[in-house]
Amino acid sequence: MKNIILASDFSENARKSIVYAIELFEEKDVQYTLLNVFMEPQINEDILITIKDILEKRSVDGLQKDHAFIHEQFPNKTIEIDQLSIYGRLPDVVNSLAETKEFNYVVMGKKGGATNLKIGAITKSMVQKSKTPVLIIPEDAKLKPTSKIFYSIDIEADDSLLIHEIQGIAEAHNAYITMLPIRPNTSDNP
Repeated sequence: MKNIILASDFSENARKSIVYAIELFEEKDVQYTLLNVFMEPQINEDILITIKDILEKRSVDGLQKDHAFIHEQFPNKTIEIDQLSIYGRLPDVVNSLAETKEFNYVVMGKKGGATNLKIGAITKSMVQKSKTPVLIIPEDAKLKPTSKIFYSIDIEADDSLLIHEIQGIAEAHNAYITMLPIRPNTSDNP
């Protein structure tokens, strides 16, 4: 069984990435975890409890709306979905969850099109810190069969299991894989 985290900030872009992921992993043995994380702005402690409670309620309500949205988009599919609303930063929360359950992927949306390689701070943080592979879905990704997969591979890491997973996705969708070798930034590698 595959375990997939669907990271949501309740935006239209996040919903597009959720639909894209469900279409991509159309197998029956998939357990989705719809995840929203929240943090309160830094203000004095007297106000924090109230703001945290409000943000938590907003997170839970948003997850319920996204859950309903998924079932509206896929009325004829039986989709297993857990909902998690957790206080914290996304990479820290995902890594903590991965300590108790093995996840195959985290799927999240990206503002900007597929040709725009710039990513936001949260997405960048996920790519750098997540121990679970991250699939970034551009907002203009077409909801059709995948024909191309772009994969940046850490040349200093053993990614053989992940490459096998990506190969499985590519074969299921008759897609072409492009790999870009990367190396961590060090003082010898500016």
